[in-house]
Amino acid sequence: MRSAMGAAFAGPLKGSRRVHTPESVRFLGPDVALVVTRSVTAFAGEEEPPADRWELATWTLMRHDGEWLVEAYHSSPG
Repeated sequence: MRSAMGAAFAGPLKGSRRVHTPESVRFLGPDVALVVTRSVTAFAGEEEPPADRWELATWTLMRHDGEWLVEAYHSSPG
């Protein structure tokens, strides 16, 4: 995973960033949240990524020792 992601960020993803816009946040308990975002990868030099590249993502977050961590993530075309 590290070598694959390292190669990706050294090559085609160099200078890219992820954009996440929250659509909903639902607390399933005091330390568990379900978050849905509209997300996209913006490539270097892109002001606005094209509409067909946006996706919907679901995040399961859990609080551990006061810090929110991602326990699960899933995305699909939006």
